[in-house]
Amino acid sequence: MSTIKVDTIRNYDSAVDFSQGFKLGGADVVQNYTESADMPETPTPVNGDYWWDTANEVLYRYMDGGFRALGVAASGIAWGGNRALVTGNQGVHIDYFDMTGTSNAADFGDLSGAYNSNDRGVSNSSRAIFTRQVSTSMDYVAIATPGNGTDFGDLIDTDRGQAPCSDGTYGVMGGGYGAIITAGYKNSIFYVTIATPSNATDFGDRTITGGYASGAGNATRGLFFGVFTNSSPQTSNVIDYVTIASPGNATDFGDLSYSSGFNAAASDATRAVCATGTDSVASTNRNNIDYVTVATTGNATDFGDLTVAKDDSSACGNGTRVVFNGGNTGSNVNTVEYITVQTTGNATDLLDLTAASSRTTSCAGNAS
Repeated sequence: MSTIKVDTIRNYDSAVDFSQGFKLGGADVVQNYTESADMPETPTPVNGDYWWDTANEVLYRYMDGGFRALGVAASGIAWGGNRALVTGNQGVHIDYFDMTGTSNAADFGDLSGAYNSNDRGVSNSSRAIFTRQVSTSMDYVAIATPGNGTDFGDLIDTDRGQAPCSDGTYGVMGGGYGAIITAGYKNSIFYVTIATPSNATDFGDRTITGGYASGAGNATRGLFFGVFTNSSPQTSNVIDYVTIASPGNATDFGDLSYSSGFNAAASDATRAVCATGTDSVASTNRNNIDYVTVATTGNATDFGDLTVAKDDSSACGNGTRVVFNGGNTGSNVNTVEYITVQTTGNATDLLDLTAASSRTTSCAGNAS
């Protein structure tokens, strides 16, 4: 094999054009660039391709089988940011607030459907997607721009109570309850590409059947925490996980400290936290917060406590903080409390939602 050493390639008048192609180390050097509102599929993307998402003004590069957002999350995570969006059983209303401040939540807009209790959400740093209860539809909003939801696409066989997680490119939801297509609790997992409005696609199955659980993860793994079912006991402490970029069935991760349903989870780049919620084994709501290291399978460890025992809350984060939003203590509450993910300890009260609300869902992203 011959080796050619080149110190300089120079053209003073125009760009150097290798009309017959160019190889390094025997591999073609290809650099495609696309500007479009939807994820490009033609030509077939290869590692290194760039895509400028004109709908959300986000730059992606194709790596390891998918487009990955570049430089959009000042927080260090591609699935969150300082602006939190919260929906709940107060109607179709969406609240928003800055999780680094103390100003109370304000009106963001409305979902397009008549119901959003027990909906679920996934996000990247610029777009949030919400499912809608008693509907197979999903809505999306641009996180930086207050306004009403726009149709994203349709679910497969659930309409409420899925456990959501995201790596910033794909939104994955596991389990849930269906009442429209086929009734009952599910173990199915589906996913969407957040940047591209479309119907959900089958991903695989959870290790357990049920709904009203929570999910979190990092750029590689998605974790599902607990479950609620009609069986006895109605809640479970199971944690299972998937590799977000590789559709397939979930694998056992470990156990929560307590049986858990109607719980709330979120994560930074390495650690996921879960507020327990309903424990049907003990017939009580708990204030416990557990945590796991996402990359390392094993049982959860005690993190601290919420300010009060409650269920039906939700959580989201900015890469440093996680906020727990609303919930039910016997009656609905409007409180938002927070923890610092890498520092174990009890939650602290932060601010208030516009209305007392349980069965909430939360997403986070950047305000600009």
